[in-house]
Amino acid sequence: MQTLRWLITALLWSMMKSECRKSQELSGGRLEMTAALAYSQALAGHRREAEEILAELKEALSHRYVSPYAIALIHVALGEREKALDWLEKGYQGRAFYMIWLKCDPRLDPLRTEPRFVSLLQKMGFGK
Repeated sequence: MQTLRWLITALLWSMMKSECRKSQELSGGRLEMTAALAYSQALAGHRREAEEILAELKEALSHRYVSPYAIALIHVALGEREKALDWLEKGYQGRAFYMIWLKCDPRLDPLRTEPRFVSLLQKMGFGK
């Protein structure tokens, strides 16, 4: 049973990666799709690939807008909490649109107990 579960999970990750690549191609290189690919690579355990895409996104910052929120999500998927929080702070300072999802986005669950995250929620008016 465990082997079957592992095979199904591997198949689903493979399909997700394929769909993210297809979306990236069809979008004409929209950076949101590139970020989604990096996120899916990180979740699938393909750290090197995710880090390469993340480096491309950070390089693009010099001439294109890349959402700090999207970069933060990639860092969360890579297990890099402090870097994720740094990028969420940048998103707050720059009034990034996707910051409206900070309180309810389940992809940010690994950060919810971090004091910096709690502080950020309070600064945005989402605190207790």
